[in-house]
Amino acid sequence: MKILSKKNLRPIFVRRYVILLIASFIFLSCSNEDDLPEKIEFFQILSIGDSRVEGHETDFVSYRYELWKLLKSEDKDVDFLGTRIDERIYPNFQDTPFDTNHEGKGGDKTNEVLGRLDSLIVNNPDMIGNVALLGIGGNDLVQGVPVDNSLRYLNLIIDKLQETNASMTIFIEKIAPGTTSFQESSDLDQARYIAFNNAISDIAINKTTLLSRVVVVDMSAILTDEDYADNVHYNQLGAQKVANQYFDAMQILF
Repeated sequence: MKILSKKNLRPIFVRRYVILLIASFIFLSCSNEDDLPEKIEFFQILSIGDSRVEGHETDFVSYRYELWKLLKSEDKDVDFLGTRIDERIYPNFQDTPFDTNHEGKGGDKTNEVLGRLDSLIVNNPDMIGNVALLGIGGNDLVQGVPVDNSLRYLNLIIDKLQETNASMTIFIEKIAPGTTSFQESSDLDQARYIAFNNAISDIAINKTTLLSRVVVVDMSAILTDEDYADNVHYNQLGAQKVANQYFDAMQILF
């Protein structure tokens, strides 16, 4: 066996140290780039969920129009997707009419949203787009659906979206609770509401892939009673706050 002297060992250690430094630099550089989601030039947005996504012709407001204006103000190309049409009349913005397509439906629970998504993928797969905004779960909570069931359907919804477009970015709400009087009524079980919203962060972590990021957008504490048109739906002020929250979260794609 050949015995190396300290003199012979020094160059070996130096070479290994240099190699380690280079490897670490390459790893950190790649990791930082991989951690960044792909920038989007053309936002193809599927807003999917319940009545808060859908809005109403006269009684309450969706966040979609306000979000669209924010994106247009940043010179972003935006196409809202979906088979449903918003019947509310919206003013033009920057000489452009609002794109009223969406996939929100009043009264839908998570299992019904999953069913509509299945149909959309089969019949209109080009409407999935590269960005999804998920605002769902409120009807499950007020209609007594077990939280575990709601979360299972929510996971399946994300699976369906990622199977259709493996590189899409998915934004998922921690939903707003409604007015103070609604929260204090028997219509909303606070323990179930908290359990549902707390699970959203875990879902986002578990469902994020190398190509598809799932991002939490926390609506749970941004609204006051003055932001609701009724017990649970947004008025103009509330819609603007929700749109701002989505817009801030979407900065990762700019």
